Amino acid sequence: MGPNHLDFCIPHNAALYLGIMVACIDATLGVNELKDLFQANRPNIIFGQSEKTSDIKKALTLAEVDAQIVTFNEGSDYTTLAQLLDTPDEKAVRDFQATDFDPSETVGYLTSTSGTTGVPKTAMLTHKNIATGTPTMWTMFSKFPSPVRLALVTSPAQWLSAGFHYLFSSILKYTRLQTSAPVTPEHFAELVNKYKPDYMIMSPTLITTMILNAKCDFSCFEHILLGGSAVTQDLLNEVKVTFKLSKSTL
Repeated sequence: MGPNHLDFCIPHNAALYLGIMVACIDATLGVNELKDLFQANRPNIIFGQSEKTSDIKKALTLAEVDAQIVTFNEGSDYTTLAQLLDTPDEKAVRDFQATDFDPSETVGYLTSTSGTTGVPKTAMLTHKNIATGTPTMWTMFSKFPSPVRLALVTSPAQWLSAGFHYLFSSILKYTRLQTSAPVTPEHFAELVNKYKPDYMIMSPTLITTMILNAKCDFSCFEHILLGGSAVTQDLLNEVKVTFKLSKSTL
């Protein structure tokens, strides 16, 4: 749990190699919401920002769950990710092999769902679900590897659309453009104008906000995926015009 910084994908991808379930959690949740999720997910280790460790510890106590806490940054008495990765055993690193497990039986993701009522919920996705489902996102492309040049990641770290890029950017050899700051229209425009990304996945609500408020040249985008809620035909038409997608993919 944490902002979408570069270190977030390290434990995320490492756990998948080891057959350990990954549950990405909204870092803005309060103690009681975290308690409900910890009771459901029963974590053994939690990675987060040092500023959040007090809430994490309180939630673990309330949930009666015993888990190790590791922080992405310094500033607390807990082990940091850098310390965890600092191993003098170079042979162990060279000889590392991914865990051999049954992908149809091994859960990869415990992904948060909004649901309709009650406490936060999670849905289980096995490695087979991930391996057979997520590649369909690339069926619109014909060039591999590197079907896109630069993918702008606007999703918060706990969304599957962020985890999607953590996985596939290394497999398909494309660059991720991501930020740990909130994706405001001003920051979005700054990223687009400076780096000229050509691909992104975005929710209908967020893309509407960007169209109305972001002062940038949208024409650098060649491929846009919209999802997460209903997408109207009017919005599709507006995106095509704003992003000049007549010869590209929406």
